[in-house]
Amino acid sequence: ARGGELLVLEGPINLVEMTKRRVGTLVAESLERGDSLGQLRKALREDFAFSPKRAQVIARTESATALGQGSKLAALAEGRTEKHWVTQGDELVDPDCLENEAAGWIQAGDLFPAGTDTIPAHPNCRCNTRYRHPPEAEQESVGIIAEARCPTPTCNKLLGKNLVRGQLYCPRCKKEVHFPIAS
Repeated sequence: ARGGELLVLEGPINLVEMTKRRVGTLVAESLERGDSLGQLRKALREDFAFSPKRAQVIARTESATALGQGSKLAALAEGRTEKHWVTQGDELVDPDCLENEAAGWIQAGDLFPAGTDTIPAHPNCRCNTRYRHPPEAEQESVGIIAEARCPTPTCNKLLGKNLVRGQLYCPRCKKEVHFPIAS
C-alpha cells in the first residue's frame, strides 16, 4: 500500500512528479550551460534523485514507515495507551525528533509535537516509538508469582518463575492468562 502511495500521481507524497521535475531541471540547466549529451547523462547519473544514496534514503525511510505503522497497530491491539519518541541520542538527530522525544510519554492517539503520530518524522529518520500500558495499570498487576503455569488443563506449560506481573502470555495456547498476585 505504501509503495502505491509513492507512485500515485496525486497526493502529498509523489515520487513520479518529483522525479519528472528533477529531470526537467537538470535538462534545462544542461541546455543553459551548453552541455553535451554525455555531460547531461553524467549529471543525471550523479544527481541525488537517481543515486544509490537516494535509494538508501528511500529504503531506510520506507522501512521506518512500515515499522512505525506496524508497531503502532500492534501496540493499540495490545491495549497500550501511551507512546514515547526515542532518538539515537547523537549529533545527527533532527530538531523535530528532539522535540518529539522531549515530550515524554503521551497518549497513543495524540500527535507528537512535530506533527507525526509515529516514526519516521522525516526522510532518513533513525528514531523509534515505544508504547506502554499506563503506569497505574502496570502497578495494579505488580506482585511476585513463585511459579506460573498455563491454567489450561491440556497445556500446563511453565511460563516462568519469580515473575513480577499478574498477566502473562502462553505461547503454546496463544492467549494471555491472568494469575492472582501473591501478597
